[in-house]
Amino acid sequence: MSGYRVTGGVDLPALRLAALLLLGIWLLASAHAADDYFTGMAKQTGAISESSLITAALAHVLVKLSGRADIVDAPDVQPLLADAQKLLVRFSYREQRAPGNVFDEADRYLVASFDQREVQDRLQRAGIALWTLERPELLLWLAIEEDGERRMLAGDEEALRYAMQQRADYRGLPLLLPLQDQTDYALVQPESIWGGFPEDALLASERYAADQTVIATAARVGLAAQGQWQVRWRLHNAQGLETFTSNGSELERALVAGIDRLAELTAQQSAVRLIADGAVRVTARLPQIDDPRQFGRAWQALTTLSQVESVQLLQAGSDGIDLLLQLRADEDWLRQAIDYSDELWLLPVGQSATDMAVGLDRSRIPISILP
Repeated sequence: MSGYRVTGGVDLPALRLAALLLLGIWLLASAHAADDYFTGMAKQTGAISESSLITAALAHVLVKLSGRADIVDAPDVQPLLADAQKLLVRFSYREQRAPGNVFDEADRYLVASFDQREVQDRLQRAGIALWTLERPELLLWLAIEEDGERRMLAGDEEALRYAMQQRADYRGLPLLLPLQDQTDYALVQPESIWGGFPEDALLASERYAADQTVIATAARVGLAAQGQWQVRWRLHNAQGLETFTSNGSELERALVAGIDRLAELTAQQSAVRLIADGAVRVTARLPQIDDPRQFGRAWQALTTLSQVESVQLLQAGSDGIDLLLQLRADEDWLRQAIDYSDELWLLPVGQSATDMAVGLDRSRIPISILP
């Protein structure tokens, strides 16, 4: 195999310098996706003041960071909200119009970004558990029963898709909706969804590379004309199967209520309570590095994990490159974050570099956590 490979005689200073130079270039060229969670929106209505809009935007940020819609009522966050102006980094205004709405005026929003480190530190001191910034993408398959017919949510049902996507974005929930193109129609039929057979949908989900799959059915309950809409949700993830229902006088309201519940469930499953900086230290190993650029990718991926305080190079040898990670959460969080990373592939406990040929995702860089 051509290229650079770590050996016992590696020129460590040269490797480190080359990797850090590349790292600097990549950091300048790309924005941290987590920044989105520290940017909030507030709708301008009536004569509300700009300072009130900024406070409302920070409240939106707290909802996304905690996964809790009621976080703004918590006494411990009131001092944080009162300092919204001090924590503000930048703001602007944006106009937004729902699909198909060509007659009404566009809604106007204030969009504000806040100091990531300071907001996290203040929440840490308040003892607020946070939803990790490395969040699983959820792919939603929705089957609808209406007027005696069953169908999958169509790709051109813009109003429903927009409402669900907007609510998911508001809650900080990474939500994907299938294209519902010919491939999807061929693989997933509403009858299999309603019949309680998720295998087709789970198989079809592989083309979207989502981390988790949600399968939902929506129908009116009670009298057909006056009954409420009820949506039954099934969340398939590593923890098993979570089921719940949501209701609404209109289908859109029932779906939005379900999106809220999905956000709460996902946040509860991956919530962490921040601890003192660097209190937890673990050693990670990159067992196979073929060139400095690959090392740079791994370094950047680790340093941008939200609760990693710092990364330090320990040594390089025939077994790979060892790094010391100082964390702001426990080791379980680190493993979970790596599982959701697009750049890293966590080796199972006890698996060595020579075992990696089987089942290895070649697009990601192998990493192991040493005991």
